Amino acid sequence: MITGRREVDLRHLGATWLDLLSRSVRRGLAARAGIPQDAVVDVPYSWLGSDPASGAPKLYDAVGARWTDADAARLPGVATKLRGKRPHHYDLARYGLTREDVESAFTEYNALRADVDGA
Repeated sequence: MITGRREVDLRHLGATWLDLLSRSVRRGLAARAGIPQDAVVDVPYSWLGSDPASGAPKLYDAVGARWTDADAARLPGVATKLRGKRPHHYDLARYGLTREDVESAFTEYNALRADVDGA
C-alpha cells in the first residue's frame, strides 16, 4: 500500500545531475592541472574493465607497487563483485537529455580519456 507519493520531475533531475557531475569533473581536471605531471598516473579503463588479470599488475607497476601472488589470488573474487548482478540500462531521454548534451558537458574529460585510452 502506498500511503504517499511525491512526483519526481525527471527532466529537472537529469539537468541537475548533469550540471553537478560536469562541474565536479571540471573541478577535478583543474586540480589535476596543478599536480606535477610525474605525480599523475593515467590508466586506461580497459586495463581493469576488460581484463583485470593483466591490467591490475600493470596498474601496480605504473604506481611503483609490487604485484604479489596474494594479490593475484584475491583478484577473481574482487573482479566478480565489481561487475554486479544486474545490468543497468539508462535512457537519457527519460531525463530530458540527449547524448549530445552529455558529450558537450564532458568534452574536456572525454578528450583526456581518449588520450589515455589511445596511449
